[in-house]
Amino acid sequence: MPILGPGGSGQALGTRQPVGFVNVGSGTGEREATAPTPPQPSGASSLAVTPTMQPPLAPVVVNWDTNAPTNAWMYFTLSGCKSPGTIVRNGIKGFKRETGWDIKRGKGTQGATLTLKDKPPCEGSITLQLVTAVDFSDWDNFVASILATPEQNQQASGLAIFHPQFSSIGLTTVVVKDFTGPEEMRPGLYHATISFIEWSPPPAASIVATVNKTAPDQDNNLAAGVPPQPDPTVYAQQVTASILRQAASP
Repeated sequence: MPILGPGGSGQALGTRQPVGFVNVGSGTGEREATAPTPPQPSGASSLAVTPTMQPPLAPVVVNWDTNAPTNAWMYFTLSGCKSPGTIVRNGIKGFKRETGWDIKRGKGTQGATLTLKDKPPCEGSITLQLVTAVDFSDWDNFVASILATPEQNQQASGLAIFHPQFSSIGLTTVVVKDFTGPEEMRPGLYHATISFIEWSPPPAASIVATVNKTAPDQDNNLAAGVPPQPDPTVYAQQVTASILRQAASP
């Protein structure tokens, strides 16, 4: 935005520069904020130009202090271990809390009948960017110590996961579905993607009702003094046959 001279003369004294982001090669892939100083016109040092753009709103928090810890939205933890590199922009995909509603709609009717048949687990992926030698070393250690956890161990208790985005959907424990090796996006920049499925303990009983067609246990009934009951279908057939025989007799 041009800055006009005194009295609105229309003479441009400078241009306001927005606050931007840069990736620093500190070995962690941290993203920091930088506010370039706008150019000052000669002979007008009394005019202080201050950028008016504000930091992005939450949940993205700009790390204005270069000595502050890495932005918590740029990594996740799995089994207490920090992920290597940094999460790419829009690198978390697919995680959402669904409800397994079965919708039954009738012809010519308004609305529908809803039946909760299940509660499906969250599924999604996280893409990391690896730039430095430290990033690649951290990735190898992350794979060996966390991602390669035997499937039997993952199935038993899952892996604790944390990222601020998961707080609102209650995602706390996962198993690893799959992961890629580092893929070159351009010279010096590699991406690795990990897919997760939400873990939960096995239910005590199925939530889907089933019809029990097992015949009564005759032996147990006899032991309890209960006379055996005939099969309803066979009994109905016997009654029908008896009626037909009586009708056919002279």
